[in-house]
Amino acid sequence: NNVADQRKTSCSVFLPLAGKNEPEPEQPVPRKVAIRMLGSPEEIDPDALESMHSLGCFRDKEKLTKDLLSEDDNQEKMIYFLLLDRKERYPSHEDQNLPPRNEIGTSLLFHPAV
Repeated sequence: NNVADQRKTSCSVFLPLAGKNEPEPEQPVPRKVAIRMLGSPEEIDPDALESMHSLGCFRDKEKLTKDLLSEDDNQEKMIYFLLLDRKERYPSHEDQNLPPRNEIGTSLLFHPAV
């Protein structure tokens, strides 16, 4: 009996505080990241490139670089720009003296190749 009473007490802690008629908490607006063309290997951020390589699914750095420089939209570019956006929003101590990059916009845009 005592154990059952303790379970009821501990379970009550996890009940939601809002009633049925109260509005749901406001959800944050999803963040969107612009994907753009990279013109040369020198434009590729080495930290983002290394992060992608360390994921394991992009082991071939030469192919990854080629895919990032491609005119076509691909998953490599999407992941690269998401990582770059994260790096710019949460810079490491070493990156704090770098100027912000203005190329990153506020929407996920795929520009079709012309």
